[in-house]
Amino acid sequence: MRLLRYVHDMRYVEGQTRNRPNWQNWKPRRGHHVTSLSLTGYIYADADYLLYLDTVSQFKNTLEELSVNVVMDISKNDGPEHQYSQRSELFFPVLKKFSLRLGNHWGRIPATVTTNWMKTWADAVTRVTTIFTDGRVSLGSRFVEEMQKTGTLRYQNLMEISLTCEPEDAINFLRELNQPLKTFLACEIACYTSSH
Repeated sequence: MRLLRYVHDMRYVEGQTRNRPNWQNWKPRRGHHVTSLSLTGYIYADADYLLYLDTVSQFKNTLEELSVNVVMDISKNDGPEHQYSQRSELFFPVLKKFSLRLGNHWGRIPATVTTNWMKTWADAVTRVTTIFTDGRVSLGSRFVEEMQKTGTLRYQNLMEISLTCEPEDAINFLRELNQPLKTFLACEIACYTSSH
């Protein structure tokens, strides 16, 4: 939301300073120069999540590096899981590095969460060479499971991977890969236990 407010303010400044060529040449809607993007923040509802999806969608054809670092409201006090939107059309054709850090507002995450919205990200990053996940082990495992559902054959460019998830989920994913990896950081798995 802060990013969109910033873009709105920049458009206002651009309109007020027509005599400055630097402002006249800056066109935020095009985004054809944006190759690296880092998004950090809190997601309390689907409207917040859609703001993140809308932002990355504007740059999906040029992004080479994307980092998403969010704390989400997965479920409150072991209550029902919050449902977040999916976007089947989100795809990054030239993305090389993808980093996903996921946290949960309310401590413990129920074992029954589906986090179906992760399919959007697993399908969108199939051409990357590097994947890094961090944060809650159970959420990392869900992302790895979604990558497996997408099909490991689609991750043919993958050379480096660092996973924070349950060890068996990482091993299952790696067994299905057909290409050799340049780097795999197993310490990311070993540092956590299933209680996290």
